[in-house]
Amino acid sequence: MCGFVGFVGPENPDLLRRMGEAVQHRGPDQDGEFVSGGCSMSHKRLSIIDLSEAGRQPMQSEDGRFTVSYNGEIYNYKELRARYEQAGWKFRTQTDTECLIASMALRGLSDLGDFHGMFAFALWDRETQSCVLARDRMGIKPLFVAEADGRFGFASEVGGLLPMRAKWKEDVGSRSMYLAVGYVPGPRTMFEGMQNLEPGRFYTIKNGTLIEGARFDVWEKPETPKSRHEAEELLRVIVDDAVTAQTVSDRPVGVFLSGGLDSSVVLSAMRIHQPQGVIKTFTTRFKHHVDDTKFNIDADLARKTAERYGCEHHEIEVGAEDVMANAEGMAKHLGQPHNNSATVAVDAAARMASAHVPVVLTGDGGDELFGGYQRYQLWSWGSRVLSGDTTRSIAKQLSRFHSKSADWKDLLSAESEAARLLTFHALPLERRRALFGDAAHDRDVLARWNELLSDVNFADPVLRFMALDRATWLRDDAFVRSDRLSMRHGLEARVPLLDDSLISFATSLPRSWSVTARHSKSLWRSAFRDRCLPEITLGAKRGWITPAAKWMRKGLTEWMRALLEEAISTHAWMDGLAIRQAFEDHLAQRSYRLIDIWTVIQYHLWWKAYHSYLS
Repeated sequence: MCGFVGFVGPENPDLLRRMGEAVQHRGPDQDGEFVSGGCSMSHKRLSIIDLSEAGRQPMQSEDGRFTVSYNGEIYNYKELRARYEQAGWKFRTQTDTECLIASMALRGLSDLGDFHGMFAFALWDRETQSCVLARDRMGIKPLFVAEADGRFGFASEVGGLLPMRAKWKEDVGSRSMYLAVGYVPGPRTMFEGMQNLEPGRFYTIKNGTLIEGARFDVWEKPETPKSRHEAEELLRVIVDDAVTAQTVSDRPVGVFLSGGLDSSVVLSAMRIHQPQGVIKTFTTRFKHHVDDTKFNIDADLARKTAERYGCEHHEIEVGAEDVMANAEGMAKHLGQPHNNSATVAVDAAARMASAHVPVVLTGDGGDELFGGYQRYQLWSWGSRVLSGDTTRSIAKQLSRFHSKSADWKDLLSAESEAARLLTFHALPLERRRALFGDAAHDRDVLARWNELLSDVNFADPVLRFMALDRATWLRDDAFVRSDRLSMRHGLEARVPLLDDSLISFATSLPRSWSVTARHSKSLWRSAFRDRCLPEITLGAKRGWITPAAKWMRKGLTEWMRALLEEAISTHAWMDGLAIRQAFEDHLAQRSYRLIDIWTVIQYHLWWKAYHSYLS
């Protein structure tokens, strides 16, 4: 895991240095630079495979034609290595990085779809004076691009590109998307003229232009198992193999153990692969003046699971003081605003884990592949009810008699699939408009949702919803939090439940095996019922609940009040009276306004971190 920056265009050593300094935290072990007449790169390495000097990047081919700067892990690199050796390539290192150079030299990267892992890279071809860019198919690893002053730049984080211009303009369309869903969906960013590259595609910088090329974001389609029993057997094998593959490392690997089903399964598979020896696990525990056990149910289950598998378990306690101490640092490293209150827990877990291991496995992705969220259950019947104009009209009339009818207004009024699915993630539009006026609208986010849905091949409405979630909030919210906040502490986070083999398998299954109106993740639960605590496999799906709403009322009150006043006085598009009222309503427990207020706070923290770059 690493960070890299660079540009195609005239040399500028000072610019390259400043760009590299912005991603230094991603690679504390080694630095490297490459400067030629047409391309400059700076690389910051976190050494995981081949810890020797031979693994230093940017890495060049022996003849000097190809130079690569790469971030990530290619888990099947040994198989690829054997392929290229058979084709005549003589490897000089034991790294996975060199497989990219061999692929480029022998096959022009036409076999990149055979690379199983998480990665982003820039590969310069001296002969053609062109630079190829790509991200892995799921978009686990980041890559941003921008053009300025005759140079086309690329970087692992938005901060790496900011030195390219004296001033940037805020992208107001991206801001509206953030206000709706709490993060910025790619390919847009909060900086006008900066692009978050689409995953699973080739891009080439040549003659000062970025050219989008062929796609490789396809997965093999295996035969659907003949029975649920056969599917359970196959699922266990695939998961175990994926976890085994993703423990490849020349340094220790630990586990983020949330106390939920997915991370427990990952740990069980790791213990099968490593029946002896120490496995270190890490979880977050919350503290608050109200001794409410619901906030630490998962921490308690994580502790019991770690004991079951004989792990060396580590916990870190997080309270309101940690939010205040780390809020500005997290906002800077995230690079774009994110309103998920769980960021403080991710950051704390990464900080703790980095003191023990350089790599952790996580349970991300299982819910989006196997139907773990309640919204998929609701949509399994709601999609039928709301697909027709007549039934939608009847439902709208009946909802008027329900105490929470206002919460359903957007869903019942939505006239397109994209608009209906958006309501499961977005604050109600009326609430947003009350707080943010004309800055709050759905035009840009709906355009993106429609674009992504047109690319979904499933006919089943729930499978379409799950595919959209994988392409939006998993990619641009969950992955961003995991990558930026782990790398903030020099820690690599891997996601074995999103291994290519598991994605291929999951997307070949009948939807009813995973989620129905009555059940969520049923195949997953039954396949791993003997590996997890009964209260985990039999319990309902829980979100990662933080005490943020209670911290607002005691612990964060004055800190948040001061930030809200700063935000109101700074951003003219915010309605100060409405924001103050929402905050007071939450404090007095007249209404629950955590997300509304957190959205304001996180936007302002982002602005404070980056306003010196904004015109």
